Amino acid sequence: MTDISPLLSLTNLTVLSIDNCFKVSNYEILGELTNLLGLELCGDKFAPRKLMLNSLKPLTKLKKLKHLDLSSASIIDKSYECILEMESLERLDLLSKMPRETREKIKSNHKNLKAGFFVDYDFENKKIYDGKNWDTDFAMGGNE
Repeated sequence: MTDISPLLSLTNLTVLSIDNCFKVSNYEILGELTNLLGLELCGDKFAPRKLMLNSLKPLTKLKKLKHLDLSSASIIDKSYECILEMESLERLDLLSKMPRETREKIKSNHKNLKAGFFVDYDFENKKIYDGKNWDTDFAMGGNE
C-alpha cells in the first residue's frame, strides 16, 4: 500500500489502525478524517521497525481524537508540542525520545491526557510508574 487517500471517502470513520505500511507517502491526509476518535499508526512492533511520520501537525485538526497510538513510530520534525493542540486526547502511546522538558510540558499542560505509555512510563527510570493500572478498557474502539 502506498496511498491512503481513498480513506478520505469514509467520512464517518471513528477508529483507524494502520500497521506495517512503510511505503505510504501521504499520512498527513489523516488530519482530514475529523470524526476519528482513535488512531493507531505503527511500524512493526515485533521487528522492531519504526514507522517514520513527517509531522504531528496535520493531526491537530482531529479535534475529537481521544486515543493516539504511535508506539512504534518516530516523528521526523519533532513536532511533539502539537500534542497540546489535541485537546480531546485522553490516551497517548508514544515511545519516541524527546527532551525531558518537552515531555513534562505536555504532561503538565494537557488537561485531558491521563493514560497511555506516554503518561504511565517513567522514561528516566525505565519503568511503569507505581500505582498505574494498565487495563484495556480504553483500548482502541472501547469506552468512547
